[in-house]
Formats: sequence, structure tokens, C-alpha cells
Amino acid sequence: MKSLYLHRMTVYDVLAAIKKIKTFLKKFLLFFKKVVFFFEKFLIF
Repeated sequence: MKSLYLHRMTVYDVLAAIKKIKTFLKKFLLFFKKVVFFFEKFLIF
């Protein structure tokens, strides 16, 4: 019973970690797109 509870906790921890990583990646991609856009503008002019 205890092992099942521990396993469930680890699964929740993994899911929480995946969510954090996904949100971080989304923010990073948005930032990267802004930087690329800025550089494109800068290089054109």
C-alpha cells in the first residue's frame, strides 16, 4: 500500500515537472521569436 502511494506521488511529481518544462519552453520560444524578429528588423535597416 505504501509503495503504491509513493509510486503515485512520483507520477504526480513527474507530471508537474513536465508541465513546468512545457511552460518554460513556451516562454523561451516566445522570447527567441522576439529576438529573431528584432535581429531581422535590425539587419534589414
